Order: sequence, then structure tokens, then C-alpha cells
Amino acid sequence: MAYDLYWISGSPHAWTAMLGLEIKGLTFRAHRLDPSKGEHKTDDFLALNPRGKVPTLKHNDTIVYESIAILAYLDAVAPTPPLFGASPQETGLVWQRTLELVNYIREPLIDNIARQLFQGKFSDTGEQLAEKAAEAEVALSWANNILSETPFLAGVNLSAADLVLTPYIQAFVRAVAMPAGEGLGATLLPLERTFPNLLHWMERIEALPAFEKTYPPHWRT
Repeated sequence: MAYDLYWISGSPHAWTAMLGLEIKGLTFRAHRLDPSKGEHKTDDFLALNPRGKVPTLKHNDTIVYESIAILAYLDAVAPTPPLFGASPQETGLVWQRTLELVNYIREPLIDNIARQLFQGKFSDTGEQLAEKAAEAEVALSWANNILSETPFLAGVNLSAADLVLTPYIQAFVRAVAMPAGEGLGATLLPLERTFPNLLHWMERIEALPAFEKTYPPHWRT
């Protein structure tokens, strides 16, 4: 049963899918695409994913794209350990948390801050900076409050929600530590001061072998 994952280093969504494969203990071939060369827009790749996006998973004759869909697929073909809960109640909570992340947390942390900082497009004027900082603080506080009661986002066990949040937090923290993000970093970092429960959660995630195996290679240099 061959798994092929097409990914771009640093893509939060691709990182989520890779974490899912590693947590499941599934052997896969990782096909790293270079966006600077347009490798995600070639005819061969568009035949797999007409949107030209990563991650894209090919499993034998099945092709799945969109990171959360990939996690759900992996949970169906390899149920252990479960990423979407072992009971109806757990499943509902995992999906709730996962969709909250996508609908309410990704934009303030990734779309409005991390991606703009990485691309050199971040606006740091006073009013806009204060607005973005406030929105990010709400998003981070939401996670920090949940993690004051449970070790993971949907309870005592690692779930799909944690695999979605991991790249968001890692990218955000890395981005606001950049010189262009200094104003945000002064307000929102260090996590041990501002969001300690989130920091402890990060430490639990970073201790997983899957984290080290999937860490974006271009971040190591």
C-alpha cells in the first residue's frame, strides 16, 4: 500500500498531513515541490490536484487533497491511533476544535501575520499593528484557555486538532520573532509569560518523534 505525499517545505497544511502520516506510523514517499520553480503548477501535478496546491496524497489509485480531508482519510484506512476520536462524543469535539481552528484561528495567526511576514508584506503601522495584535491575542487566548484544562485541544489524547494547530503556532512564533515582527513579538512573546499553557502544549508536541521528522527542512538553515 504505497503512500505518496506531495508537499512544500513550510506549508502549514502540508506539515499537518505529514504529521498525520508519521503519527499513524505509515511509510510514505515524500515528494518535495519547489514553488520557486513552479513545480506545483506542472501538468503532471495538476493531473493529481487541479488546484495546484499542497498537500496532495496519492494512495494506490486514490488521490486526496486538502489537509484535513487527508487526516480523515488516514483515520479511515489506518484507525490506530485515532485522530478523530474513539467515541461519538470525542469525534464531535475533535471536529469542532478542528473547524474552529480553520474558521477562526488561521486567519489572525497565519493569513494576517505569519504569511505576510514571511513574504515581506507585513504592514506595521500603529493602528494596523494594534488591530492585528489584538486579533492574534484573542486567537492565542482561546487555545491557551482550553489547554488550561486538558493536555491536548480535544481532551487527554492527541487528535487532528493538535496536528492542525501545530504548524499554525510554529509558523506564527517563527514569524513574529523576525525583525519585521518586533512590535508583535514584544506584545505576544515569550509564550511562557503570555500563554504558558500553550507553551506547555508545544513542549508536548515537540517531544513527539513525528515533530522532529516533519520539521520544515528549510527552517533548519
